[in-house]
Amino acid sequence: MKDCLIPRRLDEVKEMQKTSEKKLKILPSKLVATKKKKPNTPMKYKARLVACGNKDEDDGSKETYAGGADDTAVRCAIRTAALKGWQIRTKDVSTAFLNAPYNIEGELLFLVPPKVFVKAGLVKDTEVWQVNKAIYGLKEAPLLWAKERDRCLKMMSFEVPKDIKDEGGKEVKEVSEEVDEYYLKRLETDVNTRKRVQRNLADLR
Repeated sequence: MKDCLIPRRLDEVKEMQKTSEKKLKILPSKLVATKKKKPNTPMKYKARLVACGNKDEDDGSKETYAGGADDTAVRCAIRTAALKGWQIRTKDVSTAFLNAPYNIEGELLFLVPPKVFVKAGLVKDTEVWQVNKAIYGLKEAPLLWAKERDRCLKMMSFEVPKDIKDEGGKEVKEVSEEVDEYYLKRLETDVNTRKRVQRNLADLR
C-alpha cells in the first residue's frame, strides 16, 4: 500500500521529540509469516508486517472500539432474502486497515523495522518508519478503519435501472434505460447495518 510507511532517520525523529508539540511514539514491529493450505490447491505462503501494539503504554483512555453489524440484523437480512428469493453476496476488503489513514490528534507514530529486515539488508539500523495508515497490530486500527469505511459508505451512491412493467403490474425481463439513484442509509436500530434508499425519496437530514 503506497505511503503506508514513510522512511525516516532515527536521529531525525529523536530531534523531533525535543521540538514537536505532538506526542511522538516509537514502537517495535515484527514480521508474521504463515502458510495457508486449502483442499486441492497449492500451499500459499504469506508474510505481513505488523506493529507491536501491545508495547504501546497508553493510559487506557483512548477510544479503540469498532462495532460491526448486529447478529440479529444479519439473521433478519438472511431471512428476508430467503423469503423474497434474493441473492446474497459478501465482499472481503483486501488489507482493509491499510485503506484508513492513521490520524490520531496530537500524535505521531513511528515503527522500528524488524531485525530480520536489517540482517537481510533491506533497511539500515538507523532507519525508522513513520506510520501513515492504520497498520495491523495497532490498538486503534479497527476504529480507524471503521471510521474510513463509514465515511466512504456515506458518500456512496449507485444507479439501478427501472423495471419495465406490463399493464397488469407484473415485472418482465426488459429494463428501462431510465435509472433510479440510491444511497445507503443507516438503520436507526443498528447503525452498522444499512439499507438501500432511493435518492429522490430519501430524507436527507
